[in-house]
Amino acid sequence: MGTISRNKIRKYLREDLLAGLTVAILVIPQAMGYALIAGVPPIYGLYTAFIPLLIYPLFGSSPHIIVGCAAIPSMMVFSSLSSMAEPFSQEYLQLTAMLTFLVGVCLVFFRIMRFGKLARLISRSVIYGYTAGAAILILLSQLKYMLRANVGDASSSMEYVKNLFSNMSSVHILSLSMGIAAIVFMLILRKINRKIPSAIFVLLGGIVAAFLMNLESKGVELVKEIPAGLPSFGLPFLDWQLTLKLLPYSFIIALVAYVQSFAIAKTFAMQGKDDGLDPNQELFALGASNLISAFFFCFPNTGSLTKSAVNYDAGSKTGFSSLFAGAIIGLVLLFFTAYFFYLPKTILAAIIMVAVLKFINIKGILGVFKSSGIDFMILMTTLLVTLFINIQLGVFLGVVLSIFVGIYRVGGFGSFVKIFAQSDQVAVVVNGELKLTSPIIYTNANNANQKLRAQLKDNGDVTLNADHLEMDADGIDVLRMLSDEYGVEIINTEKSIG
Repeated sequence: MGTISRNKIRKYLREDLLAGLTVAILVIPQAMGYALIAGVPPIYGLYTAFIPLLIYPLFGSSPHIIVGCAAIPSMMVFSSLSSMAEPFSQEYLQLTAMLTFLVGVCLVFFRIMRFGKLARLISRSVIYGYTAGAAILILLSQLKYMLRANVGDASSSMEYVKNLFSNMSSVHILSLSMGIAAIVFMLILRKINRKIPSAIFVLLGGIVAAFLMNLESKGVELVKEIPAGLPSFGLPFLDWQLTLKLLPYSFIIALVAYVQSFAIAKTFAMQGKDDGLDPNQELFALGASNLISAFFFCFPNTGSLTKSAVNYDAGSKTGFSSLFAGAIIGLVLLFFTAYFFYLPKTILAAIIMVAVLKFINIKGILGVFKSSGIDFMILMTTLLVTLFINIQLGVFLGVVLSIFVGIYRVGGFGSFVKIFAQSDQVAVVVNGELKLTSPIIYTNANNANQKLRAQLKDNGDVTLNADHLEMDADGIDVLRMLSDEYGVEIINTEKSIG
């Protein structure tokens, strides 16, 4: 089962070729930057961009999603492995391939067990918390390339920041100036038109400037040698003791990767009004992408919001756009890697910093704060643990807290299981009122949204009664959105705000 058919390829060839070209232009600089975040040489970012683009569309159910390296899995790789081996070392690369393989195994296992509903276990509060925390960590990690300051071997984010600011005297002013200029230039272009490939302009400008002005002799650090050629096939290093040690990390990365990828695919399916998305098929497609990628020493991959949005906006209609983007990156690997020798690392850092800014969703965080104090506490706990301990523990703790709070809100474990399974009726029409019969929390918010919309369309002008029912931030948002869109009056929702 895939997103490609010969008839569709012929019908939409022009649109898919244009979308694939646009995606490839965006992918190349981001992939190299994400590699540095993951702790591997830039070429492995291109490998991780290349292989999944060829694998996912053969199995996935979304015609628009672009699978490859992404910011949060890259950060999770570094936080998982940096204490086991020296980043950028051969041992670290072997562990990375092993981790990717285990992530693929976890995803395929989820598919076999039909765990597609696992995505519901991560609430919006947890997503906002861990993405904001991871984004801040990524921004901090890139400062060392932009400042070219000596931070030493920091064992925590606090120690890293301390080392960074205590060594401000070693900051390289030219590198910093180039990085800031690149960020400002990209933000201005994004303001003018988000479709402009600002990252590729900055990348090319940096290469030309470094070559013509001999910036390396002035202290600007360059990417330098990037080996040419397609990734070679090899068996991932497997060790039983290491497998047991990496499995918890693999499980969390697999869960986060699936939630991120499925949420993106669902967004585009809803926009296109063609929801042929299969949660379990998406698990298998993402699992296959990671399993196969491991044999080419890629790091864990997932759906990318930025690249998928570009693909969708450029007019992609089938998974052929992904295959075409992969073919272009393959040509770059074969013939053009030598041109990246003069790419300044401060430019790569600037590209990544601009790319991850969107993960700090201030509007969304404030929305949770206004809706529910309990959910905001979960959000902040996830964010702080992610920031000061590690991402995996942040996500795990956030999920556990969300489950316990959800059980408390709906009055017990049995009710929570029913709501998670979405087996209960959401609302009934009584005397001109659409009366809610089930609490709405993060595990059933999407399902409740769809069912309530259908009932509002069928019953015309009714009042929506949510009296005495518990809601979390997701549930409150569903009711507010329906009230705004349909002009319905909502009764007593203030009693439900926790």
